[in-house]
Amino acid sequence: MRRVLINRATSLRRRLSAEGRAIGRVGAPEPSPPDLSPETADVWREVRKLPRRQQQAVVLHYVGQLSTIEMADAMGCSRGAVKSHLHPREALRGPLADWNEENR
Repeated sequence: MRRVLINRATSLRRRLSAEGRAIGRVGAPEPSPPDLSPETADVWREVRKLPRRQQQAVVLHYVGQLSTIEMADAMGCSRGAVKSHLHPREALRGPLADWNEENR
């Protein structure tokens, strides 16, 4: 039984290693971008300029429509930190509000 487990673990390691090398040679497939309206593309372009945690907060709030409590749990931080992350730059305030109203 022990030999079978060792052989299976060795095979799994070899297969994963070979797959990793193959992906390294070929490269991971690039996901095709979804067809977005110009307004939506503008909003996402602005969101990508934000720091990572603000991006997460914006997506969870506007796309996932989570409450601050749910967001705090998902992000592993306090409600105050979530509220701080949700305070995006001035450039996003109008586009996000308009986009959120259109996508409800």
